[in-house]
Amino acid sequence: MLNIDEIQNGIVIDHIKAGTAVGLMELLGITGNKTANVALIQNARSHKADCGRKTGTGKLMRAKAFKSHILSKKSTKRKRGFRQETEIAAADRKVIKSRLA
Repeated sequence: MLNIDEIQNGIVIDHIKAGTAVGLMELLGITGNKTANVALIQNARSHKADCGRKTGTGKLMRAKAFKSHILSKKSTKRKRGFRQETEIAAADRKVIKSRLA
């Protein structure tokens, strides 16, 4: 599997219709350029997989839900509880571990 860590100096163009990538490269003048580094990747993973963190003891933690909107009717005590992380459910651990790997 190809793993791209970080793009230092370049542009990412996402959500291109099938069959139009080569035409887009010609439009940008990349096809004849010998110094351009180009990667055409289908279904590349992004940082959407950044769904938690691993503690020192190996537990998987995630942020709590329901803290982003409609906060006026939630008590201060309840909103304060949203700040702490919680452990990822046992049913989700296998999937999350593979994403964090």
